[in-house]
Amino acid sequence: MSSFAGLRAAKASKQHTRSFVKPPTDAPPDDSPGSKPDASLEAYDGLPPSLSIRRSPDRGRGVYATQPLTRGATVVTVPPHVHALSTSRLSEYCSSCAAQRAELKRCTRCKLVWYCNASCQNNDWALHKHECPALIRWAADDPVPSDAVRCLGRMLWAIAANGLQSLFTRQLASMQSSRPVAQAPTHTHLAHALVRFMGISGPEQLLKYGVQGAGGVADVIARFTTNAITLSSPTLTPLGVLLSPLAALFNHSCDPSAVIVFPSFHSSADLKLRVICMRDIEPGEEIFTSYIDITLPTPLRQQSLLETYDFRCSCSLCTTQGVDPREAVMCPRNGCGGIWRVPPESDANSSNEVKTEEILECTNQHPIPPSTVTEVQDAVRVGSEGLKEAERVQDSDPTRAHRLTSNLTAHLTALSLPPSTHPLLALLRLHAHLSLPSLTSTLSSLPSLGRNMP
Repeated sequence: MSSFAGLRAAKASKQHTRSFVKPPTDAPPDDSPGSKPDASLEAYDGLPPSLSIRRSPDRGRGVYATQPLTRGATVVTVPPHVHALSTSRLSEYCSSCAAQRAELKRCTRCKLVWYCNASCQNNDWALHKHECPALIRWAADDPVPSDAVRCLGRMLWAIAANGLQSLFTRQLASMQSSRPVAQAPTHTHLAHALVRFMGISGPEQLLKYGVQGAGGVADVIARFTTNAITLSSPTLTPLGVLLSPLAALFNHSCDPSAVIVFPSFHSSADLKLRVICMRDIEPGEEIFTSYIDITLPTPLRQQSLLETYDFRCSCSLCTTQGVDPREAVMCPRNGCGGIWRVPPESDANSSNEVKTEEILECTNQHPIPPSTVTEVQDAVRVGSEGLKEAERVQDSDPTRAHRLTSNLTAHLTALSLPPSTHPLLALLRLHAHLSLPSLTSTLSSLPSLGRNMP
C-alpha cells in the first residue's frame, strides 16, 4: 500500500461512526431542527463561538453554525493531531511543517526524513525519535512504509507521550469508526504493518498506547481509516495524511457547504487546516464537507462511500432527478443542444443492469443510436482506466502520464463529452497539473514583458 490515496479520509453516518453517543430518541430539538447540543464535546480545542457540536437522529454528531457565516469565511482553523507525508514526498517536503523548499536537511540516522532546518527537526523530534529506529528496522527488508502506517505509528507514540487521560488522547478516542466488509483486507494489512513497524512483539506492549490485544488494534485501524484526512499543498496537491478530531466531526455531503484547505506552510506553527465556507451559511444550519471526489458521477460516489465508509449519501445532489452533468453527453443531432446520460456498462453481478440495446433519448427527446451509446461507454471505460494509470505513474513517469491524459482528453472531447463529465474533467485537471512544469520552464526562458512596457 503506497499511499493514503486509496484510503481517503472521512466518515460515514455518525450513528455508526464518529460518535460513541447514541442519537437521542425522546429529547426535544435544540436551536436546530432535529438536533441538540453535544455537551461532551464543547471543550474541543479550536472550537470558536460561531460553531456548536450537535447530534441529530439521522446523522449523529455534526458541526452547526451558531451565527451567520459568509462565503469565503474561515469556519475553523486547527492544527492536526498527527500527520505523515506520502513516501514520494519525503525528500521534497519538510516532515515537520510540510513546506517545500529548494534545500532540505536529511535526518542523519534514518536518512529518509527531511527537514527545513534544526528548528523543524527539534519540533518533530518527540515523534521522530520513535519513528527513526522504526524506519531503519523496516528499511532492512522493505522500502519505506506507507504514509498510513507511519501516521498510525505517530498517533500511538503521541498518545503515549500525552498520556491516556489527556484531552489529546480523549479527542482521538472520541472518533468512532465503521468497518465496511470491502475494507477488511486493507484493515488487516494495515494492522500487520503497524505492529511490525512499531516493533511490537506482544499484547502487553500495546497497553501503554491504550490498545488491548488484536481487537484494540482493529479499533485503531478502523478509527484511522474512517477519520483520516488528506494533507494537501495550498494548490491542492496531495502530500500525505493527517488526523484532526475536530475536522473529522464535519458530516459528509456531495453538495458541501465548506471545504478543507491548507493555505500556507512556512513553519510548524503554520501547519494548520482551515475549513472555509463555499457559500453563505445560516445560524442553526449544519456545515458539511465532502469525504470523496465530488466530480464523480452519482453511482461512483455512492459506491465509494459505501465501500469505504459504509453509508449511502442522501444529499440533494444524490437525490435530484435528471441528467447529472458528471455523466452527460451532448446529443449527436446537429443543433439539438440536449444531453443524455451515459449508462453504466452491463455487469453480470449487478442487480441494476442497464441494457444498452434499449433506446435512449436526450433531454430533447431525440433517440440516441445504440452504436453511439456503446462507443461512448467504451471510451468512458478506457478513459477511466487510463486516468487510474496516469494517476499511478504521475510521480514516477510524468512524461507517460502527460501523454496519457493528452490522448484521452482529445478522444473523449471528440465524442461530445462536456468538460464536466467523468472521467474527462479529472483528466483535464491532471493534464493541467502535469503541464505546469513545462509551462513554467517556457515562461522563465522568455524575456520579461514588463521591461519594454511604456
